[in-house]
Amino acid sequence: MFTSFNSVELITVSSLEEQTKLRNLLTQGGVEHMVSVKDPHQTSGFFPVPDPETMMTQLMAYTFYVHKKQLQQAISLLEQEGFV
Repeated sequence: MFTSFNSVELITVSSLEEQTKLRNLLTQGGVEHMVSVKDPHQTSGFFPVPDPETMMTQLMAYTFYVHKKQLQQAISLLEQEGFV
């Protein structure tokens, strides 16, 4: 089960293209992950969710989380692909 107790923040990217590449990379590498998306221009609120049009036209903050036990594997994948 993926919870905040057994996961850790891996990386935050800002474009939809980067988010897609990173999702594919982690999936192909067998790393279970979760992504949260936040509009950095929106005021804080209780779980503010950007609408699809905003997500397609503006930079968002896509934060990736992975299981703690897979952190080193995920970092290695990011290094191989030049994300870090």
